[in-house]
Amino acid sequence: MLKEKLHNAYAEWDGEQLVVDSGTARRIWKRVPRGLATIKLLDHEAGTCWVEQSGVPEPACDWYVDAFRDKSADANLHDVQINTVTDDPLTSDHLAATLTFHYATGLVLKYKVCAYPGMAGFRTQLSGRSLHEREREDVTGYL
Repeated sequence: MLKEKLHNAYAEWDGEQLVVDSGTARRIWKRVPRGLATIKLLDHEAGTCWVEQSGVPEPACDWYVDAFRDKSADANLHDVQINTVTDDPLTSDHLAATLTFHYATGLVLKYKVCAYPGMAGFRTQLSGRSLHEREREDVTGYL
């Protein structure tokens, strides 16, 4: 298990679920064949659960990439990193969880989640590149 804590925020990966908590909000993702799916989003202060899919056997991946249409879309989880970021002059201290997925198409996607202690939300970023430079194609999709 990977786990990192910063003040009242924490992030942890147990091999199947990513849990990121800012101290005021918590989001939980489940590993699914194509990447990650949000299964729970909680607001601690309001006591509100905005998303609840814990009981859904196969929730949909949080992103879709058009390049998956005619090819195998299952993702190989290549790397998981959880770090405390304290040396970025453009932002305040925060936790960053980065998961890297490799797809049979040669596409590599990085999904990054940042939690800022005490903030009621998360910053997410999805970036992609091709492993096969000469086979680049336009990739459209959504997050």
